[in-house]
Amino acid sequence: WVIGSGIYVDALYQQIWRDMSGALAWVLGGIGAAMLAGAYLFIAFHHALTGGLGESRVCLREMAQGDLRHPPVPRGSDEAAELMTDLRNMQESLRGMVQRVREASDGIVMSSGEIATGSMDLSSRTEQAAASLQQSAASMEQMTATANSTTASIDDASRTAQRNAESATQGGQVMAEVVQTMEGIRT
Repeated sequence: WVIGSGIYVDALYQQIWRDMSGALAWVLGGIGAAMLAGAYLFIAFHHALTGGLGESRVCLREMAQGDLRHPPVPRGSDEAAELMTDLRNMQESLRGMVQRVREASDGIVMSSGEIATGSMDLSSRTEQAAASLQQSAASMEQMTATANSTTASIDDASRTAQRNAESATQGGQVMAEVVQTMEGIRT
């Protein structure tokens, strides 16, 4: 075919096709490169996001189970890394609180042991005093046989001594229960 200017239509078509195929190759190559770059960025973002959040999840589960031995390690400077840093700070704070509670508990156990020892000593002395009072009451009763005029006073002293002995015994029992309770708290 010939166009009026002397240019063959076939030659024109071939020239257009050559020009377009080169441009088309560049466009398709650019689109392919953009798609590859987008896929790479998507996968990299996905790994960075799920990796940091996954490690945060593992760390939170360990802390929920009472395991404070493994501090989280932040990687990078994104929100997931900031979350890991906050988790590490929280874990350090929890570890400090647990240590202070343990120290306070040890102090309570030691103090309760001292209290128990003092209570037992007091109970023993109180029982000895009660026994002395009972002996005094018995002596008073003997004196009652010889002095009928003071019978009412001696009976009163005897009842008082008996109440003191019962109070001392009850005090010793209460202290023994306190000691048992403290030992229960200790364990």
